[in-house]
Amino acid sequence: MEVLINSTLAGGVAIGSSCDLITNCGYAMIVGAIAGALSSIGFLKLNAFCKEKLNLHDTCGVQFLHGIPGLLGGFVSAITVGSALYNFENET
Repeated sequence: MEVLINSTLAGGVAIGSSCDLITNCGYAMIVGAIAGALSSIGFLKLNAFCKEKLNLHDTCGVQFLHGIPGLLGGFVSAITVGSALYNFENET
C-alpha cells in the first residue's frame, strides 16, 4: 500500500513543474504514469540495491518519491518550455 501511495504522489511531483504548459491531459497522464512506475521500481528494487551496495539507507523514501520524479519533471519542463518557445517564435 505504501508503494501505491508514494507512486501517486510521485506523479504529482513530476507534473508540478510543467503543469501550466502541458495542456493535453493525455500527456500529463503519461508523465505521471512514468513517474509512478519509476518511483515504484525504485522503492521495490533500487532501495535494496542502494542499501546493500552503496550503504545508503533511505528510511522515508525521499529519493524515490521526490528525487527521481523531480528530475523527470525537470526534463519534461525543459522540453515543454522549449516547444512552447518554438511554437511562439514560429507564430510571429
